[in-house]
Amino acid sequence: MAWGSSSFVLLQRNQWDTLLKQARAARQQGALAQSLKLYEQSIAIYPQKGAAYSERATVLAWQALQDQQKLSQALLAQREATLHDPTNYASHLNEAALLLALGEDQQAEVILKADQSGWAVAPILRARLREKQGREAEAKREWQQALDLQPDLAESAACLHSLLCQSLPLPPSEYAEIVKVVNLLPERSSLDKVWRLATSWNSVDLWAEGAFLAERVGDSRQKQRFLQAAKDTSEMIGKVSTPRLALALLQEGMTKGDPKGLRALLQKWVAPTNSQLVPQISWLLLSKTEQKFAQTMVQAAFALEDQALQTKAQAYLREVETALQSEKRP
Repeated sequence: MAWGSSSFVLLQRNQWDTLLKQARAARQQGALAQSLKLYEQSIAIYPQKGAAYSERATVLAWQALQDQQKLSQALLAQREATLHDPTNYASHLNEAALLLALGEDQQAEVILKADQSGWAVAPILRARLREKQGREAEAKREWQQALDLQPDLAESAACLHSLLCQSLPLPPSEYAEIVKVVNLLPERSSLDKVWRLATSWNSVDLWAEGAFLAERVGDSRQKQRFLQAAKDTSEMIGKVSTPRLALALLQEGMTKGDPKGLRALLQKWVAPTNSQLVPQISWLLLSKTEQKFAQTMVQAAFALEDQALQTKAQAYLREVETALQSEKRP
């Protein structure tokens, strides 16, 4: 009896795993309705597992960008996810963002006041709510807290759509140095400055910006030097690849006409936005660099004449642009 019971559970888990993979693949293709159906099936088969609950709520929230009637469904699904998926660190903030989208500001504020995540999303949502309420001094404090926690949010959609956020000084940080590099004149002497700066910060993004600057200067040798340093640094323990580096590598691959390298990059990077975050949050965090990267991925996929990669890249770009074009106010 015990053997039969364990065998049945194993069968359930295998079916759940298959359905979850299919749901994620459908979402990656941009087929939200099909993805939602598969998530529902996976939950029905194995309701003990939590990830499907969070990802189902995210798909519903994406659909709500096109159909406001689905916002309430997304909120209910998110509350289920909070109960069933303890691994989703963003559940409470997802709920707050959906409540704000529904105009339920007081309920959202209760959640946001209780937040102890130390993540910049909470002060961003509070700042946008304070701006909506006309409480500018409080909004400024919230924006400053968000920038202190994560300085590169200065180039996020959330900050770019807030005059208050744009008016604030950047704290001393790696990102503040990146901004200086972006504004440097395209001169060979500037490349030496950036090299020293990137070395002192051991920064993937500063190396990548150095490659962009070398491109503008017209120095291909220095560009390769910066790119190699960025790649080497990204492979170190505790370091990761970033959209800036990915964009630089993608542009380089297209310039060289390297189909093998391009295909490897696209297969690594073409993916939906974070499946644990509702778009009412994820669009706030998107930057112009990520938008340009998504656009470049589509160009690269078409250059490869790979229909499967084209479909995935276009779906990714649609997610990015749909989020950025959605309602910009809480």
